[in-house]
Amino acid sequence: MIMAEITAQSESSSVDIRTIIRDIISGWWIILLAVVIAGMGSFIAVTELYSPVYTSTATYVVSATGNTATVYTNLSAAQTLADAFSNVLSSNIMRRIVCDDLGISSFDGKISAEVVSETNILTLTVTASRPDTAYLVCRSLMENHSEVTDAIMSNAILQVLKSPSVPSSPSNKLNRRGTVTKVMIAAAIAAAAALGAVSYLRDTCKTEKDFTGKIDGQLLVTVHHEQKYKTLISRIKHPKKGLLITDPTTGFLFTESFKKLRTKIEYRLAKEGKKVIAIGSVLENEGKSTVAANIALALAQKHRNVVLLDADMRRPAIHKLFSTGTGALDLAAVLTGQISAEQATVTEPKTGLKILCCEKTPPRAYDLVSSDAMRELINKLKSENDFVIIDTPPMAVASDAEAIASYADTSILTVRQGVTYIRDINDAIDNLRDAGGLLGCVFNDVRSSAISAGYGYGYGYGYGKAGYGKYGYGDRTAVRD
Repeated sequence: MIMAEITAQSESSSVDIRTIIRDIISGWWIILLAVVIAGMGSFIAVTELYSPVYTSTATYVVSATGNTATVYTNLSAAQTLADAFSNVLSSNIMRRIVCDDLGISSFDGKISAEVVSETNILTLTVTASRPDTAYLVCRSLMENHSEVTDAIMSNAILQVLKSPSVPSSPSNKLNRRGTVTKVMIAAAIAAAAALGAVSYLRDTCKTEKDFTGKIDGQLLVTVHHEQKYKTLISRIKHPKKGLLITDPTTGFLFTESFKKLRTKIEYRLAKEGKKVIAIGSVLENEGKSTVAANIALALAQKHRNVVLLDADMRRPAIHKLFSTGTGALDLAAVLTGQISAEQATVTEPKTGLKILCCEKTPPRAYDLVSSDAMRELINKLKSENDFVIIDTPPMAVASDAEAIASYADTSILTVRQGVTYIRDINDAIDNLRDAGGLLGCVFNDVRSSAISAGYGYGYGYGYGKAGYGKYGYGDRTAVRD
């Protein structure tokens, strides 16, 4: 079954090593959990299952009777005798003789006799759970082996080279640290391999080939990953800032992606006479707020009147991207008739982009978004501006997005690389087409069109545990809208 899935996946898309690595790194807590569990389990197992074993040894030289020369004169014959003696000493017969001699019913240890290669030297080894037992059995074998060996090999002589002694420490010393370390390393490798396999088998959009082959929508532009914090100090301090094309430190490729997208939007909307675009995504943390903000900025660089409306009233983010939070009345106050849209609008100084934010989540957010007041506000903004860009909530988290899409002229769906399942993307595309139309999709946060990775923009706001996550419900990913 698994092999069939892997084969099907391989046929439909290329292996995306960086996406797999990214998913393994993002699943660090799973690897850590596996290591901790394996370490604790192996420590307990090693401690509880360890049984010390003690070894006592004696060494013999085996020679033939009547041989007055050295033991090496007839090495071949002596080795043959030594082999025979090794079989006798480790036999069940000798085991019974030893038990009778020591007055015990049985011996649960091990008796072995081995010939040193290319010599006539015989090593007798006895292992037991007690050091005194190993020594006594070895001594008993030395004293009683003649009862058997004299009867079957009368022409052999055993000369003792080394007598046994009582072992002072176990021969199988407990290496708890080494064993636990090996088990923990194996657990880490196994967990990483499992995460890699899951990542590979997950049917998400990992490459442009996946997008064009599996997504039922037009790819407008691929927005490549842009490192938000470019210096070591900024990476440590994490200053609050949005990833915007008006920032001079923003990369050329990132900026050009939105200029290219602006050209397509201008052509398509002018041709169809449309002005209002809803920017959405299936899940949280796909970068839709950043996409919406930069589309609005790109359009404002060429057009006099562009407004950016933050309709994601459950988790507003636009005011954080532009650092426009003032605590003053905002979109919610406009919709409830407390102030006018002009009073709540702020202007971005570099481009003249008008921004209508929502700083705090109001009560009954869905009722406000789907109200006639919202529809009237959008129509008003449409009549007064060249373009209206609306940041909407994630479609899997709230139904607000479809309500807003029905007020807009068209929609753009943000798809972050390797996050959302293909089936969910296509379902969202169908819903947007039914609601008000779909202009196309933005393939977002892509490090490479062939080999993908990246943790996103990392600006740290989003839905938290609400709704879907990267691996299902309730997961928190590294990027927040």
